[in-house]
Amino acid sequence: MELTITKKIAKQGKNLVLIIPKNLHDFLNRGDLVKVKITQLQTDLRTEAENEQTNI
Repeated sequence: MELTITKKIAKQGKNLVLIIPKNLHDFLNRGDLVKVKITQLQTDLRTEAENEQTNI
C-alpha cells in the first residue's frame, strides 16, 4: 500500500513527531516497518518572523 499524507510536525518534549491519523490505524500495526519521505512544503512562519527581527 502506498499513501501520501500531508502533516504538520508536532513537538513532544524535546522531540519532533509525526502523528499518524486514526483512520490509518486499520492499515498499520505496531511493529510495522514503513518508509517515510520528508519534503518540506513550508517553513515555520514563527521561525521566519524571529529571523527577520534578528536581522533588523
